[in-house]
Amino acid sequence: MTGLQLEPGKRVSFNAPFLAKQKTAIRLTNKENWPIMYRISLTSPKRYNIDKMNGTLAVEASTLVVIYLNALKFREGMRDVITIEYCRIPQDYSLKFDEKFLSESDVVLRRTLPVHFNL
Repeated sequence: MTGLQLEPGKRVSFNAPFLAKQKTAIRLTNKENWPIMYRISLTSPKRYNIDKMNGTLAVEASTLVVIYLNALKFREGMRDVITIEYCRIPQDYSLKFDEKFLSESDVVLRRTLPVHFNL
């Protein structure tokens, strides 16, 4: 399997009641044959805080990204999605995040995780 492996791989869940801040985590693992650069975005960024919005991963490296859900009043129809965009880094390129490099990359791959609210 190549690409960016996510754990959990299907969705991220938070449990009711949503009256206090909650946290969960996603493990990102680079299964590519070269280093990658990534950034994380959210459909509703004010509802969440993320400890690592972007970064790089060497081959076979992994990192744990903690996602905090701020206290909220749940409404039916909330369909939040977490998107991880990533691109390959040439072997001779610095292993540090570069927004311009990622934005101008010829190939930007995406993985998405829906947010599930357990009621």
